Amino acid sequence: MRDIKHPSDLDRSDVESYGIETITTLRESAKFYGVTPWYQTTYRTACEEGWAPAPTNEAQRAIWEKVHAVPAKPMRIEFDPKRGR
Repeated sequence: MRDIKHPSDLDRSDVESYGIETITTLRESAKFYGVTPWYQTTYRTACEEGWAPAPTNEAQRAIWEKVHAVPAKPMRIEFDPKRGR
């Protein structure tokens, strides 16, 4: 594997697919070139995982409020004397 620094370097590359070792190396060296990872997901998933930005429109605000709402009927944990827990 060698670095591709210019579009012309792609023309000289005869490889059409890469192994897992190459992909791992690319992920590690991407930071050196200023490349940040890009993740595509839904706004709902990002809210549930806790990394979504603040909502910017009504649709996002509705999702944000639904995900961050306190449950109307919270889960109850009751002691079971037979099991001791």
